[in-house]
Amino acid sequence: MSGKNKGGAPLKYKTPEEMQDKIEEYFQQCSDKEVCPGVAGMSYYLGFADRSSVTNYKNYPKFSHTIKRGLFFVEVCLEEWLSSGKNIAGIIFNLKNNYGWVDKQEVEQSGTVKVIGVVEEWKDE
Repeated sequence: MSGKNKGGAPLKYKTPEEMQDKIEEYFQQCSDKEVCPGVAGMSYYLGFADRSSVTNYKNYPKFSHTIKRGLFFVEVCLEEWLSSGKNIAGIIFNLKNNYGWVDKQEVEQSGTVKVIGVVEEWKDE
């Protein structure tokens, strides 16, 4: 998408700075209340009807950095809250489902494998 609105509702924010100011207000409000910010909360505070409306702003080049930075800050806050002991299961669920986090186990294997024989029926395949 270009910076121009090609149909639909007009852009809610004219400049990235205007949107950034509102995002910072939301983060300050969360800090004052000692709650972790979220994408849905940020979207609501910005005046959108749903989270996809705010994430769609990433498609506008002039707003892309502002939105990505706001979304990243939410992820950072969630990550920091993991060490707080507050609703860790909910935070992990959010990070896995909204930020691509995964449980990953890496298994290292050492040694050698010795092939003793070949099964006759597999020889010709």
